[in-house]
Amino acid sequence: MDVGLSGETRGDCTGFGAKAGLAGAAIYYTVKEGLWGDSERTEQLYKKLYSLSVPYIKEVPIEVPQIPKIGEISYEAQHYWNKGVKASFAFIRDLPVHVTNLTKTGAAKLSEQFQQLNSGKDTEEKIKEN
Repeated sequence: MDVGLSGETRGDCTGFGAKAGLAGAAIYYTVKEGLWGDSERTEQLYKKLYSLSVPYIKEVPIEVPQIPKIGEISYEAQHYWNKGVKASFAFIRDLPVHVTNLTKTGAAKLSEQFQQLNSGKDTEEKIKEN
């Protein structure tokens, strides 16, 4: 009686284990180096990493977009909030139609399944008679 894991499940577990191990190692390293400590240790870590990476990084011209104004952010938040409210009420408004359509589709599928089931029983009875 083999109750071991299948190859697919074993692969999933191995992949999860590897990812969890990498995440754990990253967290351990950042705690050990002081990233989550006080701001002075974090600043020292930043300077250390910066000095190590400068020789390998060439100047890349990066255009930084301008930070949006508070009024723009407020307008966008209101706009998307209102859009969400309208979509929610449209769904509620159309819910009876959706339920009716799903009911009809479900009834048709069940009827089809029962017909197939009954035709299968008829075939079995004919086989038994012969």
